[in-house]
Amino acid sequence: LETLFEYLEEYEDSTGEEIELDVIALCCDYSVDSVADIASNYDIDLSECEDDEERKFAVLDYLQDNTQICGDYEDENGVHYIVYCSAF
Repeated sequence: LETLFEYLEEYEDSTGEEIELDVIALCCDYSVDSVADIASNYDIDLSECEDDEERKFAVLDYLQDNTQICGDYEDENGVHYIVYCSAF
């Protein structure tokens, strides 16, 4: 939630356009998933990737080509998550 909030706040600052908070729309349009889940959900081929870092960048590249990425983070277990607009 913090990542999405910061992304939306930066968007407002850079565009000068105030965003009306619509929690339902945000829940429908944005997702947070692990790199592995995103690759699985969108059939991203990671067979050529040799390690977790390459898998992460392959998924980020796919998302950048198809939607907006709000941010990413790694949890305490080393699992990498990406916050992105899933309405594409």
